[in-house]
Amino acid sequence: MAMRNMGKQEAYLPEQIQKYRDGSDPDNYPNVNHLKWLLESGSGFQHQHNLSIQGGNATTSYNLSVGYRNQEGMTAKTSNERMTALFTMKSEIAKGLMLNLNINAYNNKYNAPNGEPQSIDGMIGYAVRQGPIYAGQKSDGSFGYQDNYSPEAWLASESFVQNVSRNISASGQLTWNTPVDGLSFYR
Repeated sequence: MAMRNMGKQEAYLPEQIQKYRDGSDPDNYPNVNHLKWLLESGSGFQHQHNLSIQGGNATTSYNLSVGYRNQEGMTAKTSNERMTALFTMKSEIAKGLMLNLNINAYNNKYNAPNGEPQSIDGMIGYAVRQGPIYAGQKSDGSFGYQDNYSPEAWLASESFVQNVSRNISASGQLTWNTPVDGLSFYR
């Protein structure tokens, strides 16, 4: 309508506009919400499990805790899996001599498509700016592109990031409460 008001030819014919509206030719007249498609491609399902055991006697107490968490991303092929373990012990090993021990460990595995610029965040950013007139995956298997980029193409690629991080830390403290009132030594 704006072009007609300026005395020029319309940019799109009514038949072309109708094809965008009704989706009858999605390869040539797409109407794709790339961000919605990307964010609905994964399940977002997550589950977490923890188990703790506590015990002891008059001179020793301990706590052992292990955990597992699995998060499937809101985008397909994105996930995070984490396992944790914690052990604490407090023990009077001799009269006035206390031992505190703490051990903490985790293993974390993160998987995501290797989008531009190198992360799922970049893929989401490009999906926001990818106009709906650019096709996702076409019927022949090719992809519609804007600036040589397609969220659908990146998600279908073989390029993925897998970050694995592991850590174990431990600390111990030996405390001697001397016979002198208020005097203690720590090591």
